[in-house]
Amino acid sequence: MVWGRILEEARALYWEDYWKAARCDLLPAPLNVVVFDVAVNSGPGFALRMLQEVLGVSVTGRWDRRTQAALEALQPSDLRDVTERLLNLGERFYRQRVLTDPTQLRYWRGWLGRVARLREYCREFWGTLQ
Repeated sequence: MVWGRILEEARALYWEDYWKAARCDLLPAPLNVVVFDVAVNSGPGFALRMLQEVLGVSVTGRWDRRTQAALEALQPSDLRDVTERLLNLGERFYRQRVLTDPTQLRYWRGWLGRVARLREYCREFWGTLQ
């Protein structure tokens, strides 16, 4: 019974504090999963800043009409490119973090593993559409 309650609390936390906070419910798949992962690892505001950077809009870390408009203007053919650019930006962020603070090297393999698993998830997702 205790584990069921803990699991429900964890689901609620991830749903409210990460999925909804990073506005993943408004994003198309698989971009929503990539943004969610960034939100869990680095915070929803950071995830939104990274998304805004790859969309080419003002980087505020808050959901705004420019971010919404950029997403609405995305063509289905652009979604793959935007998702890949976000994954690349994440990799560069982790690399820079380790270069800036070598004590973070202990997390390097885990971070790269996360990005690799996300890339694989995205490849599988794109494969189901063909």
